[in-house]
Amino acid sequence: MTAALSRVDAAADGWEGGQVGGSYSQLKGDHAGVEYLNLGGPYGITYANKEKAHFKAERGYFRTQSLYGR
Repeated sequence: MTAALSRVDAAADGWEGGQVGGSYSQLKGDHAGVEYLNLGGPYGITYANKEKAHFKAERGYFRTQSLYGR
């Protein structure tokens, strides 16, 4: 029984540390539209229409680190 107690005491003299971290990010886009109309230009009626869609992105991580010593 004495040997078992000495092992417990030796473990209690050690140290322990660690880190936990995590992150999450999200990016959202949108939709844009442009319309152009020219009725009197040098070539008559001019019409242009442009639409653009934006994107969405997600990212995340989780990290842990543990340290033990005596």
